[in-house]
Amino acid sequence: MASKPVPEDLLMNGALIKDLEVVAKDIALLKGVLMRTKETPNSSEVVTYAPFTLFPSPVPRVLYNQALAVQTHFNLLVDKISQDSKFLHETLARYCHAPSVVSSTLVVVWKKN
Repeated sequence: MASKPVPEDLLMNGALIKDLEVVAKDIALLKGVLMRTKETPNSSEVVTYAPFTLFPSPVPRVLYNQALAVQTHFNLLVDKISQDSKFLHETLARYCHAPSVVSSTLVVVWKKN
């Protein structure tokens, strides 16, 4: 369903926005909308909230419906690609030469298979 613009008087109510922020952070914590920090990327003990917005940008209904129409096809494509190890190996091999988390992960996965 396409969203409607947030009423201007709501956006100007600083106290209400602060209250909504507290509630939104609590919900994010309860739902696990968290990620590791840049300072301690290997620690599961230190996390922060993943980015989210209190008021999503309104989307025209036509564009929303287009996104819904392609969603299933896109998900199917991603699923098929994830199961094609030859394609993934050929496509991602060039990234294994530079040291990074991605290249380390790919090397481990390919050695395992």
